Amino acid sequence: MDILQRHAVYWGGIDYLGHKWPPKQWYPIPPGTGKSLQEWVQQMKGGDPEASRNARIAIADIAYDKPVEVIPELAQMLDEPSEYCHRHAARMLGLIHFHSGLVPLDIRKRIYPHVSEFLQSKLELDSD
Repeated sequence: MDILQRHAVYWGGIDYLGHKWPPKQWYPIPPGTGKSLQEWVQQMKGGDPEASRNARIAIADIAYDKPVEVIPELAQMLDEPSEYCHRHAARMLGLIHFHSGLVPLDIRKRIYPHVSEFLQSKLELDSD
């Protein structure tokens, strides 16, 4: 605040016990709503780049709250013949491990060649 309270005559401070601010309706709808995880995964596998990008954002949103549910789905995508799907699944698994540490060692070994050097340093392949 720009106001010095010793100079404020009629200012009673911030009502931190008042109404919750900002109102809930001001927040955007989370990207992962409206479809199941499996539907988002199928959309990510599809050929449309824009739909695939939206699916990656939605899956990342779901993974933020429920990483344990997302890991098996993305691990299955590592077996996809499409290099596009394989690469993005590996990157997402690397980021999930970076943030939560929940990706199993066998999956970390599979994604190691497909992620950046920064994520490679965080995969901890020598221990589980």
